[in-house]
Amino acid sequence: MNNSTGIVGAVHGDDQPDSNSVWLSIVLGGLSMLAKETGITVFLLNVAYDVYRNWASLKKTILDVRWSEETHQFGRRVSRVLLSMGVLLAVRLALLQGSLPRFSQQDNPTAFHPSLYVRLLTFCYLAAFNWWLLLCPATLSHDWQMGSIPLVTSISDPRNLLTFIAFFAALLFVYRGLLDCEHQRHVPVVLGFLLLVLPFLPATNLVVTVGFVVAERVLYIPSMGSVILVVYGAQRLWERVPKLRKSIMAFGILLIAAGTLKTLARNVDWSSREALLRSGLQTLPHNAKMHYNFGNYLRDSSQPEDAIVHYREALRLWPTYASAHNNIGTLMVEFGPAEYHFLEAIRYSSEHINAHYNLGQLYR
Repeated sequence: MNNSTGIVGAVHGDDQPDSNSVWLSIVLGGLSMLAKETGITVFLLNVAYDVYRNWASLKKTILDVRWSEETHQFGRRVSRVLLSMGVLLAVRLALLQGSLPRFSQQDNPTAFHPSLYVRLLTFCYLAAFNWWLLLCPATLSHDWQMGSIPLVTSISDPRNLLTFIAFFAALLFVYRGLLDCEHQRHVPVVLGFLLLVLPFLPATNLVVTVGFVVAERVLYIPSMGSVILVVYGAQRLWERVPKLRKSIMAFGILLIAAGTLKTLARNVDWSSREALLRSGLQTLPHNAKMHYNFGNYLRDSSQPEDAIVHYREALRLWPTYASAHNNIGTLMVEFGPAEYHFLEAIRYSSEHINAHYNLGQLYR
């Protein structure tokens, strides 16, 4: 989060951030986009936090209809940040040749559902699910494509309870932050909430369509907000309810121990291709791509019979999976089944080069 050290870092005190710190924030924010596009959200985070920290002077300017020196400085900072963000977005779009990336139904099934009602329910649930992963990262996977999370098709779906709790909590934080604008007694709450929400907005699919439903990599910056909120909440309880201090201490130790053990377990999962794929299958056995990838591993490991089993499971879960049809076709000994799978691959993906090539080789 070094790229937020400009406005966010400097405004934390009584002094206004100088020009150098603002430009440093802009440069670091731009560099962060080289790693992940969500780095652009740090600019919005800086502006939002600057508005919060300078609310008193902004309010006075609005009421008096007269700009003060503080609001002039604020305006210059914000204009620099927003202008730089616009330039960086333009450069990014230029690199994409003027259009946003295009994704398939396999990448993000929810985005292709014809019902706006289903899309809205599912996307809201996915946002709540991501925030839940920050609090309880028990279910982790390297890939969440192809129906890993079933669609929320009805308001009676029990998963909507998590959505309601998450968004109700978000509204409470917003309400608390608005009340705190005047006296600013709970700055960590506002900063933590901004870190939790703003960097995650592009991944919600509520602003733009992205090529995933869940991606743990987009939770790095929001995790900082989650930590700030949890620690600040524990601190407030520690100060206000002394009799809970032993429980808070025990909970903190337990949380650190659980996080350490989970990290060690994930390190083992990422130690090899086989270990990663097996952990993914264990976590998301209904993910067609997991079975497809594990089938590829088994094929590469000279285990064609087992590979066919997983390719068939991938096709059962996702019947239009062109690559699974193509790969299982390469393992068919008889002409008929091989031809069938190559033709099915071409049927579902007419531009599938490997399927065309393999079918041509079969007809030779």
